[in-house]
Amino acid sequence: MLAAEGSWLTSPTTLNVVTALGTMLAGIGAVWVLLLAGPRYRLRYGPLKSSPHGDGSWKVLIYLSSRGRRDITRQAFDQDEPVAIDIGVHIRELANVWSSRETLRMVRHRAEGTRLLVGPGLIGRRQDLCFTAIADAKPKYPACQASLIDVRIRRQFLTPGQRSTFIFLGALLLWGIGYVLVFYLLSLFGIVLNPLILVILGSISIFLGGLVMGFWIIVRIGQYPR
Repeated sequence: MLAAEGSWLTSPTTLNVVTALGTMLAGIGAVWVLLLAGPRYRLRYGPLKSSPHGDGSWKVLIYLSSRGRRDITRQAFDQDEPVAIDIGVHIRELANVWSSRETLRMVRHRAEGTRLLVGPGLIGRRQDLCFTAIADAKPKYPACQASLIDVRIRRQFLTPGQRSTFIFLGALLLWGIGYVLVFYLLSLFGIVLNPLILVILGSISIFLGGLVMGFWIIVRIGQYPR
């Protein structure tokens, strides 16, 4: 009996299953560590989306996103200096401001020359802001100057809606990879399914996953200004 148990523990099938599970757990652990190791305070600025008006002015959407694990508080603004986003052309006025977190009081903001000035004030964790400005001409690439304490500042090239789209596509990819891994593990245990059944189950799985995630992304994108 002991010999039988020993042969089962040392069989190639068991070793393959353990290796596959270990690889999956190691991958999940690596992703989790990377998420936890990310900076607590992160601010992303840009991109600019612009369209001309009949009077020669331009409507400009300026995005600002907090992507860290903590709120950026007023105390992070050194000497109460605001974040300055320069679009290279004179801003006539700020027509509207949109926030993904409506329950938070809007951070202080104003236009000055070619710059949008934001802060000092609270910018919430994972909060997206969109400032609608009216400018004299087509804007240039945004430039950012800031004196924020312990806050990592980077330029972003995707709007919040576009970022949600990439998350959706990435989730679908992971869904498909998970589907393949499940049936790979079944094959290691000697459970072989008919190819037609595999295709049907895979199609249903991807359809249901895409339906749920598609509904989620439609709701999310519908929140963002265009």
